[in-house]
Amino acid sequence: MEFLYKVTPLSFIKHKNLLSPMGFCADSDHPMFIYEYLQIESLYGWLHTGKKELLDWRTRLHILQQIAQGMEYLHSCSPSIIHGQLTSTSVYLGDGDAYVVKVADFGIHELSQNADRSPGYLDPEYAVTRRLTEKSDVYSFGVLILEIVSGRIPLGSSTEKDSFNIVEWVRGLHDEGNDEHIPDTCLHGVCNVTMVSRIINLALQATEEDANERPTMSKILNELREVNKTETGHHVVFAEPDNPYNSTDSDAPSSSSAMLSEWCEKDLCINT
Repeated sequence: MEFLYKVTPLSFIKHKNLLSPMGFCADSDHPMFIYEYLQIESLYGWLHTGKKELLDWRTRLHILQQIAQGMEYLHSCSPSIIHGQLTSTSVYLGDGDAYVVKVADFGIHELSQNADRSPGYLDPEYAVTRRLTEKSDVYSFGVLILEIVSGRIPLGSSTEKDSFNIVEWVRGLHDEGNDEHIPDTCLHGVCNVTMVSRIINLALQATEEDANERPTMSKILNELREVNKTETGHHVVFAEPDNPYNSTDSDAPSSSSAMLSEWCEKDLCINT
């Protein structure tokens, strides 16, 4: 019954940038969600398997805004819904001119204490508190911003000798005034340098080690909307790096508990 209580509200979440489950199997050994079949691919696939050239600068800004819209909606629910595992593999991108974004896998971190916590995206405070919060999602989104802008995997081996951490790498270049080395090489010459720096600043705020220093998803969304509105200016050709390596939101549900009660009253609840 605890499984039903946790997952049922998720099926009531309706937002154009969220991939909500249509149903679920409550088998005690192999619980699973049922989703609508869509011909979409993960953002990871777009960025890291040879298709990233199709994602120009304005498209990437559009994608960031759509992800933020979905995340802000989750946090605006009462009680708020923590995604817990936001990565480029949990974001799906439909092909076509609009590139409609769907954020999936939200809320499932609560279903298992051993749920995958992807390295590179995880809030550093989790190692101490063992607790995920809205600001944990903000940190993950900040990492995702850097991944989308740079086209690089957040954590891995950049050389045989050195490990690579995208937050540390970007912060180092930013502190040296070298933002021009950060964007994906396929974006060189087609980016507005002022807007790039603005987006990088936003990502670095979101990935502050102290969660209290991070902005809310609402503030991040507002900033991204402003960037998308004002993304104009002179295009510049970025130098090669020294070391190569968008909405009508739905109203938030009033209460997950209230939704569960309504669901049970309609005799849709499964007795266990």
